[in-house]
Amino acid sequence: MAETLKTAEKLVLERKGEDVMENRDVSLLDFISTNVENYEGEFISVTNLLKQFKEYVLNEDEDDKYLNTRWLGRALKRLSLIKEKRRLSRGVDVMINIEKAKEKIKLFRDKWIWRKNKNGNTKNRSIKQNRKTK
Repeated sequence: MAETLKTAEKLVLERKGEDVMENRDVSLLDFISTNVENYEGEFISVTNLLKQFKEYVLNEDEDDKYLNTRWLGRALKRLSLIKEKRRLSRGVDVMINIEKAKEKIKLFRDKWIWRKNKNGNTKNRSIKQNRKTK
């Protein structure tokens, strides 16, 4: 009985970790907190941001039909990462709140990424490292 319970707990932890890895919102938070720092206080085109995000997150086998500017704009709004927004003739530019993205990604990393292995040693797996190993 105790062995079954331990196995079930282990499976639940693994599933939660996989959910975090596969969740596009968490990937977007990770991308913004690590790769968009040089745009602090500046407007960036949603189209350019989408191109960079696709390069960051997609493997060759994955389907990217839902990753478009509409999805990205809605995700930024859903995550409350837009400081300012302006509409131009070539599209939409946004000023991103990078500090808020860093705070939000810490919640996910603290919750699921730090785990203990069988020996009790902690090991840190970043979202980016796990995505590359799959």
